[in-house]
Amino acid sequence: MPSCDPGPAPACLPTKTFRSYLPRCHRTYSCVHCRAHLAKHDELISKSFQGSHGRAYLFNSVVNVGCGPAEQRLLLTGLHSVADIFCESCKTTLGWKYVSIRRGPLPRQSPWLSKPSVYTPSLCMVPRRSLELGLSRCG
Repeated sequence: MPSCDPGPAPACLPTKTFRSYLPRCHRTYSCVHCRAHLAKHDELISKSFQGSHGRAYLFNSVVNVGCGPAEQRLLLTGLHSVADIFCESCKTTLGWKYVSIRRGPLPRQSPWLSKPSVYTPSLCMVPRRSLELGLSRCG
């Protein structure tokens, strides 16, 4: 009777991750390392955040990113549940995503966090040094 043993597992092979491309004729933010599209300029909520590694941008949503496990982290705006995000193309850690925020009075730096209509679990904070801004060519 033939054996059903598939044999040794094949070695892990690198795979190319599918990339989303944002619409042409838009200002787009891209990964500074591999230029994968990350967000349309329209998704930018604020440029005025100061993270532990310098200026950070807040986006309503981003594409081509993976997400690590959620953890409680004490940020300049208080204790929040966040998850690191990384570029799906080059695997570089880009910033973090808010999973949940604490309720109550918040520092003046983050008035957007106290507005329920603005806060969604997809808000992402990306340090400026990880981004490249460009204009897609039309036609």
